[in-house]
Amino acid sequence: MLINFKNIDEITIKNFHGGLKEVYCNAFSDDLNRIMFSRIVPGGSNGKHQHLDSSEIMFVVSGTGYSITDGVKERLMPGVCSYCKKGSFHEVVNDGAVDLVCYNVVCKQ
Repeated sequence: MLINFKNIDEITIKNFHGGLKEVYCNAFSDDLNRIMFSRIVPGGSNGKHQHLDSSEIMFVVSGTGYSITDGVKERLMPGVCSYCKKGSFHEVVNDGAVDLVCYNVVCKQ
């Protein structure tokens, strides 16, 4: 199955999970997964939240920032992947000058 994010409307989420500023997202969902193309604006973040019934894989396409997963802070840059396993807490912050652009997959399996 092909997912073309250009054919999916972008939504704006302000203060995602209590974070700062806006997150923009094109998303596909079914019963098992949510697959997203997302952008966090400079100075923006998604707030700290827990993945109770899912895990999340985030692949960074462009921009920079950091994630904090279960208290461990790690740098985000193009080509790296951040993983939040089921039951873990995480947050993502764009501390760069341009959008932090990522592909995200939330797996409910």
